Amino acid sequence: MNDGAIVLLLVAAAGLMGGNQLVAIAAAVLLLIYAAAPAPILSWIGQYSVQAGILLMTIGLLSPFAAGKIGLGEVVSTLLAPPGVVAVLIGAVASYLGFGGLNLMMVRPEVMVGLVVGSILGVSLLGGIPTGPLVAAGFTALLYRLLKVS
Repeated sequence: MNDGAIVLLLVAAAGLMGGNQLVAIAAAVLLLIYAAAPAPILSWIGQYSVQAGILLMTIGLLSPFAAGKIGLGEVVSTLLAPPGVVAVLIGAVASYLGFGGLNLMMVRPEVMVGLVVGSILGVSLLGGIPTGPLVAAGFTALLYRLLKVS
């Protein structure tokens, strides 16, 4: 068992103990793939899983439009109201941070351990919910730039 598998095992255990089932399941799935599949599959997962995850999340977020639960009139009235304008601005900032986070995770993948531990602590100690690491990595990248951390 290599060091990466040990880290995944620790992450899975921490996810279970901290109540972050998504992290625990992700680590367990990767451990199973590591144990059973050839290395190229792990490489493929590493290369395409973030894009696939973003695609699936976007499909889920857009599904109320396809289901007819939200129509064009609601979209327009929401975007013209102050809460809608704030949501657009925050969405733009979050997208910018997400881009920075994706770059940070590509350049320094070891930062994921801290993001996962922080997510587990946020869920277990602060009553938060397990959100994706992309914007958290974006905030981290922004703080790294502001504090000039290399």
